[in-house]
Order: sequence, then C-alpha cells, then structure tokens
Amino acid sequence: MRIVKYLFIVSFYFFIGTSGAQNTANPFELRASGSETVANKNQPKPIAEQEIDHSNPFEIIHVPANYALRDTLLVKKPIPITSKKVKNQNFLFVSISLLLLFLTILVVMNRGLLANIYRAIFSDTYLKVVYRFQNSGHTLSYGLFYLFFFLNAGLFLTLLLKQFKFNYFASDITLFFVCVGGIALTYFIKHSVLRIIGLIFPVQKEISYYSFTIIAFNIFLGIALLPINSLISFSSDQVANLCLYLGVIFFLLLYCIRQLRGMFLAANYLTFQKFHFFIYLCTIEIAPILILTKIIYSNSGNSL
Repeated sequence: MRIVKYLFIVSFYFFIGTSGAQNTANPFELRASGSETVANKNQPKPIAEQEIDHSNPFEIIHVPANYALRDTLLVKKPIPITSKKVKNQNFLFVSISLLLLFLTILVVMNRGLLANIYRAIFSDTYLKVVYRFQNSGHTLSYGLFYLFFFLNAGLFLTLLLKQFKFNYFASDITLFFVCVGGIALTYFIKHSVLRIIGLIFPVQKEISYYSFTIIAFNIFLGIALLPINSLISFSSDQVANLCLYLGVIFFLLLYCIRQLRGMFLAANYLTFQKFHFFIYLCTIEIAPILILTKIIYSNSGNSL
C-alpha cells in the first residue's frame, strides 16, 4: 500500500509539472500586436460564413477585394491609334477624286496636248514646235493644265508639310489652299518678272520661250504628281514616306533639266552678261526654294 501511495504522489507532481511547463511563455514565440488583432477582427468573413438573407432579392454580398487576382484577370482595352493620315482620309479621297475628274475633262478637251508635252520634255526642238503651236490659239488648254499643276503641287506640298509636322494651320483644307495659293503666287511673280525683263532688255523672244518652257515642265510635273499623291494618301506609312522622297527627287530632277534648258537658251548672252544672269538665277530661281525650305524647317521645330 505504501508503494502505491508513493507512486500516486509522484504521478500527481509529475502531472502538475508538465501542465505548468505548457503554460509558461516561450521566449521564441511571436505574438500578434494589439493593432493586428483588431485588424484581424475587422476582416470580413468569407462568403460561406456570412449570413445571407436569400429572401431579399436586393441583398448585396460584399466580396473582399483580391488585388492580385484583379491585376491578373484585368483585360485592358486597346487604345485606338489615330493619326493625321487616318483623320484626313475623307479630305484626301475627295481631293484625289476631283483631280482625276479634272484631268479626265482636260484630256477629253485636248487629247494631243499631253503627247506633245511628253515629247517636248525630252526634245528641245520639239518644244519649240509646241511653243509655236501654242501661240496659234491653244492658250486656254495650257492655262487649265497649268491650274491642274497648281492643285496637284499644292496637295503634294500639303502632304510634305504634314510629314514634317507643320501644324501652323488647324485645318488641313486651309493648309491645302494656302499651299496652292503660295505656289500660284510664286509662279505668277516669276512669270511677271520674266515679262518685265523681256520688256526692258532686247530678249523678249527668248524670255517668252523660257516662260513657256517653265509651263510645259510644270504641266508634266503636275500630271506625274497625281499617282504619287494617290500612293501617299492611301498606302501604308512606309510606302507613303518612300513616295514623298521620290516626289521630291523627281521635282529636283525636272528642275535641273529645266535650268539646263534655260542656260542653253541664254548661252549667247552668258558671254557678255554673266553678272546679270547670276543675279537673276539667285533672285528668281534659287531664293524662293531656300525661303520655302527655311519656313518648313522653322515651323517643324528644326533650324537651319
């Protein structure tokens, strides 16, 4: 009995020691602070644990926001790409259509004029024949073709200025008419100065022939710019940029050929009037191109 009593006492003290050891504080145990405990209490219960009133059809279930899941499943709408070229499709379509209609009417009125202009560009002798034929009563047809050149060159200059981000005018239609008016005014001044020179100096015949040479080359250039403008207006950006550069190169090529024709025409006067010819070349031929280039670069944010 005494042995049983001793075993009972030892078991009792052992039980008390183990329960006390479990209640003692663990120095490595991390306990939550009071603010975290309050935050945990304020967290919404899961949807399954919320008390939902199914009898109320307007009951709103508050679902906790899962930002990681939201960012993963959120599908962003694509931002529409709008460019100047897309916005101006109606204006370009109407312009190209009217120019095609205008050219069709001109060709019906005078079918042989385009063939004569094409041959005159590559033959100075044939150009003189066309010049004499033009003086016999076809001034109106050449004037209408010259107007076609102003419209087509104005459209090409508009597209070129838009490429250089020329935003001085809010409307592209206004920019188009300004370009057409600027080109028309430039050539009006040019022909007027040539006429005044022909009246002052005894070179009226040569000046008249050179003025007609300018008209013939510009008519050919205006017709050639129509397909270039069409490709620029309705093709991709890469093709449009390529056509812009090709149009500029084509204009410079025709300009150089025209200047060579003028120099051959004035070969008899270059021997005695070199200074006067140089003044004319710089003032009438080179200065307008340099001024126009300066205006384009200045308004596009660049500087020369």
